[in-house]
Amino acid sequence: MLNKQKVIVGILLLSFTYFFALPNLAIAGHGGLSVSVTSVPSSVAANASYSISWSISGASSVTHTNVHWGTSPGSAGNVSPVQTGGSGSYSETLTAPASGTIYFFINTDADGTTFDTAEQTIAVGSSGANINAGHAGAWFNPETSGQGQFIDVEPGEQFMFLSWFTYTDAASDNPNEQQWYTAEGNYGGNIAELDLFETLGGSFDDPQKVTTSQVGEVTLIFDDCGHGQMTYIIDDEALQGEFPLIRAIPGSDNVCEGLSGTTTQAVDINAGMDGAWFDHNIQGQGFFIDAHPDPEGGNFIFVAWFTFGEDTASGQRWLTAQGSIEGSIAEIDVFETTGGSFDDPQATSTTNVGTMSIDFADCSNALLTYSLTDTGAEGDMAITRVIAGGQALCEELVGAD
Repeated sequence: MLNKQKVIVGILLLSFTYFFALPNLAIAGHGGLSVSVTSVPSSVAANASYSISWSISGASSVTHTNVHWGTSPGSAGNVSPVQTGGSGSYSETLTAPASGTIYFFINTDADGTTFDTAEQTIAVGSSGANINAGHAGAWFNPETSGQGQFIDVEPGEQFMFLSWFTYTDAASDNPNEQQWYTAEGNYGGNIAELDLFETLGGSFDDPQKVTTSQVGEVTLIFDDCGHGQMTYIIDDEALQGEFPLIRAIPGSDNVCEGLSGTTTQAVDINAGMDGAWFDHNIQGQGFFIDAHPDPEGGNFIFVAWFTFGEDTASGQRWLTAQGSIEGSIAEIDVFETTGGSFDDPQATSTTNVGTMSIDFADCSNALLTYSLTDTGAEGDMAITRVIAGGQALCEELVGAD
């Protein structure tokens, strides 16, 4: 795992967190009294039992203390039985719902003072399909068209890398501008818990140094090969919420299902080329690819490009490209989508801004050529995998040694 961490940090200047790391523990207090959550699972299986532990210090008499919880932010209407006592440790065992996210806090009345800890979350799994290499590709929330996520999966290390193409929040200082994030971490079963990062300071197709900072966390839970949900907390923007995810390309769940027992037929460009790619000379920028070869016709590829530009306060820009594929080559149109608002169904506008060609030499290397009509920028890049080992599925599908 250490080698994987070094690769990702060296490529994208990101940091790495192990899947079962505990979240920041909530603390509340008044005067010399304090309540702190000491143990809470980051995720639980659907309908399973789980425990939350907390400690109270500086109290002579605890009139009551208990867990308040619910399945949406700010709606913790369920309560556990009241416990009483004094300073010390407390614990409660609860049962998870069938799906979604648990939002909870600890309510305490001690020495005549009532206070609550900050609200925390626990991801709830389902009976859905375990995450596999076939979950890689493009996903989006159908309620917020014009925004979305790209996912790359490396099953050997149970590692996931994600990019999130969105907009600044309507209430921010620079509303409705393009914005992108990346996230990475480990997964287990059908749940991935990832650290969320923002990368700033870059220049379009330029090796200018960038700065990457952690800004929050995201959790993905997959119900099956074509449906899931994503929960996010963005600390510096004080944003949190959740939304459903579905495939951007209908039918592209076939490889995921194939890894569960159905056979898959490969073409030159195959679904194993899905995932994150970049130019070694231009760190902090890159591409996500979602390929959907169809042996009966209609071969299709979708690409997202996270980069930088001149038209937003942050300097971030993201583009998408899509079209048909033939053999090892994709000749596709490039688009820019603008006017959206963070996690909001506000209408967007999409404009054709150029063309792109990708010629795959093998499962790990390709030459990408672009021409952007809106800026006059033209060039080419030798791109390769972000995640070492991400080519395994591609090689399996083409029968490579």
